[in-house]
Amino acid sequence: FNPSPLAKYFDKCYISEEVDFEKPDIRYFDAVMADIPEFDPATTLVVGDSLTSDIKGGINAGLDTCWYNPKGKPVPADIPVTYVIHDLAQLPDLAEKGCL
Repeated sequence: FNPSPLAKYFDKCYISEEVDFEKPDIRYFDAVMADIPEFDPATTLVVGDSLTSDIKGGINAGLDTCWYNPKGKPVPADIPVTYVIHDLAQLPDLAEKGCL
């Protein structure tokens, strides 16, 4: 078994079905934040490939967001995404800059 090289950046993953709420429902994010000891929104980044669930949910929760956009689609003007990446290999660069 060879875990993802990104695994070291995550302590835990949260799946909507296990949290009992679907993103972008703020209750999903509230439940996740409540589960993380010493949660700090200033050091949290929501990474996702869906503008309508991951990114809008993160924005609604007051968190920075990173849209995984491998096809290079234009960022809609009405969705203030914090970061856009086109390859998951770009995530460590964000971490090194203190964005994760």
